[in-house]
Amino acid sequence: MVDLDLLTTADVSAILNISTRRVRAIAQARGVGYKLPGSGQWLFDCDDVAAMQDRPVGRPKERGDKMPKRWRLVEGDIAASDLLEEQVKLADQGIVAEGGLVVIEGIAEAAEYLWVPSIGRVGIAWGADADWADVPSRDEGIEMWLNDGEQFAARN
Repeated sequence: MVDLDLLTTADVSAILNISTRRVRAIAQARGVGYKLPGSGQWLFDCDDVAAMQDRPVGRPKERGDKMPKRWRLVEGDIAASDLLEEQVKLADQGIVAEGGLVVIEGIAEAAEYLWVPSIGRVGIAWGADADWADVPSRDEGIEMWLNDGEQFAARN
């Protein structure tokens, strides 16, 4: 028997009490749901919703051993609305911005970044609006965001 009880992004948003942007970001990071080709609309079943319920909020927590968090970049579409809006604004001005995902070791959900090389600015979103800073390079900015939040915030 086929299960036809599918939920939209708005339905899941209401169930989990999170934004629709956050629903899309979690779905992409965890590989759940189904994105309808060409529409940007997502559909979910009950198993997908269950897989999205356990989630961190805010910046990744400080590690007790104070060892730097390890991370890697992966290709992927950014879903954070504020990063997407900024990317469009920059493109309208002819400014190139590169976006992608930051996979943090030991954390299921990826952060998203937007790097603007011409002005040395990076925005990083992980479950909330993006944090921005002026940094020498994309990688240094990501490293600073993960391991020295105060320094990152001071560069905003």
